[in-house]
Amino acid sequence: MNRDFSAGVLDELSSFAEEGKAQEVAPQIKVAWTAGYLLLTVSFGRYDWIGTFVFAVIPYFFAAVTGVGIGRLVRNVARALPFVCCAGIGELFLDRASIALWNAPDGWRISGGVIAFAVLLAKTFGTVGAVMLLTANLSFAGLADALVRLGIPCILVLQIQLLCRYLDLAVSQFSRMMQAYHLRNPRCRRIPVKDFGMLAGQLFLRTNERAEGIYAAMQCRLFHAGRGLSRGRAGTMREWLGAGMLFLVLAAGRWWL
Repeated sequence: MNRDFSAGVLDELSSFAEEGKAQEVAPQIKVAWTAGYLLLTVSFGRYDWIGTFVFAVIPYFFAAVTGVGIGRLVRNVARALPFVCCAGIGELFLDRASIALWNAPDGWRISGGVIAFAVLLAKTFGTVGAVMLLTANLSFAGLADALVRLGIPCILVLQIQLLCRYLDLAVSQFSRMMQAYHLRNPRCRRIPVKDFGMLAGQLFLRTNERAEGIYAAMQCRLFHAGRGLSRGRAGTMREWLGAGMLFLVLAAGRWWL
């Protein structure tokens, strides 16, 4: 049988996550450092192309260091580019400012829309790549434990866990429905619009029924929403110092660039 449709970007990265060398670092340090990197990356202005390009390379450098495949990481990040292009393509036509490269008055000048669009793409490669790298080096259970140890309310972490679980369940049911539909209509390449309502209703009913069965099984295992969640391994002082020094280097680079 074909691989289930729900095995998307996260499952593809998780398939080789165990090979990474960053597995020994505490989960909350990975989450905190990634959040700091995201804040520094998005803080660049729309015309700060030098600093943005430099920061966009950082996740792929760590991907090489931790043993994560850079090629697969780039391919997964590229899946977000169509949405970014649709959101930023207007910059090429609306922003007609003339910007001097290298901040030199007599240097080359280029359209501000081109620079703004390139900066947006670089930020996408940097931020999405950092999130994908975090996913490749951290399981979802480890992410939940890290959020709890970082002070995120347990009820919010539980909602995130259930949401991701039920989204995966809905995608799985959708894949089965599409497979059954094409088996009954082998000559049909595209689903007619008139069948969308029927399929959406069946998807809702099947997903709701399956979700109720899963929740009943959780209750049979003494699940209680008010109970505190497990906390991940606490990071050592050496790990925190190393992550802090590395973040200070990035912060200094952000200030200098």
